[in-house]
Amino acid sequence: MFLSSEYIYISISIFVYLIFFPKSKWPFYLIIAYMTFLGVFRGLEVGTDHAGYESDFYILNSYRSMNLIRHRFEIGYVSLLLFFKQFSNDYLWFTGLTFLIPMACTMFFVKKYKINHAWALFVFYFMGFYFDSMNLMRQYMAICSIAAFTYLLKKQEYKKFALVVFVFSIAFHMSSLIMLLLIPLFYFFDQKHYYITKKWLYILIISSYLLFYIGPKVLAPIILAIMNILSVDIFSGYISSYDTIELSNTMMTIYTIYALLLIYFNKSTKNNAELMCFVCFIMLYNIFNIFGSFAFRTALPFKYYMIALIPLLLSSNRSDSMRLLKFTTVAFVLATFVVSFIMGNGNEINPYKTWL
Repeated sequence: MFLSSEYIYISISIFVYLIFFPKSKWPFYLIIAYMTFLGVFRGLEVGTDHAGYESDFYILNSYRSMNLIRHRFEIGYVSLLLFFKQFSNDYLWFTGLTFLIPMACTMFFVKKYKINHAWALFVFYFMGFYFDSMNLMRQYMAICSIAAFTYLLKKQEYKKFALVVFVFSIAFHMSSLIMLLLIPLFYFFDQKHYYITKKWLYILIISSYLLFYIGPKVLAPIILAIMNILSVDIFSGYISSYDTIELSNTMMTIYTIYALLLIYFNKSTKNNAELMCFVCFIMLYNIFNIFGSFAFRTALPFKYYMIALIPLLLSSNRSDSMRLLKFTTVAFVLATFVVSFIMGNGNEINPYKTWL
């Protein structure tokens, strides 16, 4: 159980930021710059996908060689890779430069939302979005790029946002097509101000959690069979590992408990769209956990909106419940960080090494 010194420095810096400069923006950009530097110059062994893509990088020399690689890359990622290889054949420089995409898009996302930068950075780092960007490289290039255009949803420019989703999904990661669901979410809960009662939210979340105990070996084979009949196998790898999971799922339980507490303590109805994004994440996370250790990745686009949700809720709740909400949030976020990155080695980001 350990955390590399580089990550400890970031952790301390964020706490200093929250305690002493909570309303300032300059520490946000200073800390983000350091985090970006570490990500750009991370070593090959920092992140599982990071090392896993190396051989494919050197095999790809034309579009025809796409059939020779181990992974299935989207055409946009291949095009970016082939363009880069016109100038350099250094894999670490390629992944380092592409890491700038999720970091720049996250900064733009926070800026456009006009939320508290300190709390946004707290969530981005301690909830593991930063480490996910290091590891789930193509997926987070797509998620962060699409989320940066959330302002289009706020302006009711749904066709433009749908085009953005299609372009970046086809370019970097097809699973991001699920972000099309953000259109009805923001239409009904942001523009039309629909509201689902807390009672029904409790029922939906608890039901999705209990589905896990029905038995992964009952539902997953049925869905795999249907996908086989329909010849839809692009994401079958996400659910084909259902026979390797255990009934004990600590993270799923932690997320579910926090979701219930968040809804209980929240007294605001101003941020329904962002709250429903989080509810969707919890439900999809619980449901897809039935299918295996990789299936939860399908729900990650909705989890990303926690970066906006937490600062919005903490700023809009002015009652006595805000203190409880803040305490609950800090406890939850730190608990997930400890379980994922200290007790465990999520994304295999420890120990940090640089190729410099």
